[in-house]
Amino acid sequence: MVQVLQTLAALRQQNLVVASDVSGTLSLHLHNVPWQQALRSVVDSAGLAFSQQGTILYVHTLAWKKAAAGAA
Repeated sequence: MVQVLQTLAALRQQNLVVASDVSGTLSLHLHNVPWQQALRSVVDSAGLAFSQQGTILYVHTLAWKKAAAGAA
């Protein structure tokens, strides 16, 4: 999973931070898909969440996102 996210980030020269609890495997084949749609597809299919702060893209588990929202 992390390798897929890193590859997507590299394609767009995007800064990326992936939380340590993000793991798993994913098989995909994308052709002529806009970068943002590809990222959303990967994140959604893996049950993850992402946010962007400035030039950095953060990827977390949905559980982390819910916990962070509850703490705010």
